[in-house]
Parts: sequence; structure tokens; C-alpha cells
Amino acid sequence: MREDLFQIFSFTAATVISLSNIHSHVVDYLALIIAFGFLARYFLAPLFPGARIRVLQKALEEAESILRLALSESLRDRLPHFVLQVELDLLYAKRFASGLQSDLLRAKKVSWKEWLAFLRGISLKAVRCQWQVKELQIALSLALEAERQRRYNESIRDKQAAISSLISMGPISDQRTAIQATGRTSTRTGYPPM
Repeated sequence: MREDLFQIFSFTAATVISLSNIHSHVVDYLALIIAFGFLARYFLAPLFPGARIRVLQKALEEAESILRLALSESLRDRLPHFVLQVELDLLYAKRFASGLQSDLLRAKKVSWKEWLAFLRGISLKAVRCQWQVKELQIALSLALEAERQRRYNESIRDKQAAISSLISMGPISDQRTAIQATGRTSTRTGYPPM
């Protein structure tokens, strides 16, 4: 993005400098108008409905990848209602994005008086849907992380139970060495023993 902007500025500056020997200001004004046109398109292009719909579709793809990751980590087994609701919301968002794409195609048939309002409505709807999809992504990511933390805590409890049973099973030749070894392990990792 910055590279394109730098190229536009350098092109404009080079054009103005090279044509400054001509004593006509028409060339200077023409170069400035062309540069302004490029800058306006560069900054206004993301506001057009087609660009907003593409951003929405990219957000939908990201949400789908998070959902696939959640399903691969067996989130459906732990939270079936939540996963089904997320899948349903994602399908609604996809259908809505498809409807926006259809509206954008229909905009070609709209009279020029209604055209601007029609495109503005499509852009606003796309942004609202994108916000909803982002919220869906966040909720799904939080549920996925909560499930991972639950599994980590379960593994920690299992390992602690295994260590406790080994220590209590029988005589250890040097209990002080075993206690010091576990103390060094928790100090080395920096995590407090549970």
C-alpha cells in the first residue's frame, strides 16, 4: 500500500520536474490532476461495495477455517449446541453475502438517481455483516481456547497424579534428590507446581 503511494508521488514529482522547463502551467496542472485522480481512487476504492463484499467473503473464509480447526479438535463433542449455532450463523452470513452480491449485480439495472443510495446501502449491509462474522470468529476462537485450556489442565492433573502415585508407591533411595529434582523442574519452567 505504501509502495504504491510512494510510486505515485515519485511519478508525479518526476513528471512535474521534467516538464517544468516548459513555460506552460497546463502540464503542471495536468500532472496534479492525474496524481489526485490516482490518490482518490487509491483511498476510495476500499469504500466501494465490491471491495466491501470481498472483505466480507475473506472474513467468512477465516471463520470457516477457525470452525474447521475447532471441529478437528473435537469441540463438537464438548459443546454440540454451540458448534451447531455457529455453523447456522455462518450459513446465514454466507447467504446474506450471496444476496449482497446479487444486489450488486442488480445495481447495474438501477437508474442513476437510485444508484448511489443503492450502492451505499449494499456497503453498509456488508460492513454490518462483516462485524457479525468477526464477532462469530471471536466467540469461536474463545471457545476453542477454553477447550484447549481445559485439556491442558486435565493433562496437568493426570501428570501430577502419576507423579504422586510414583512417589507414594514405594521406597525411593533418596527422597531428597527426588524432591529437589521436582523443585528444579518447576523453577526451570517458571510455572508454579499445581
